[in-house]
Amino acid sequence: MMAAQILAQAGFKDLRNLIGGMMAWHRKGYPVESEKRRMTETYY
Repeated sequence: MMAAQILAQAGFKDLRNLIGGMMAWHRKGYPVESEKRRMTETYY
């Protein structure tokens, strides 16, 4: 099951499925945040 399907079942409405996933998102320099810390370094 894809993450978007799991989130939809949990009630989330405005979802997108990213080609390449979060790694591609991060490589393109788009913002990524978490509750614990903000990702500003390249890990890949």
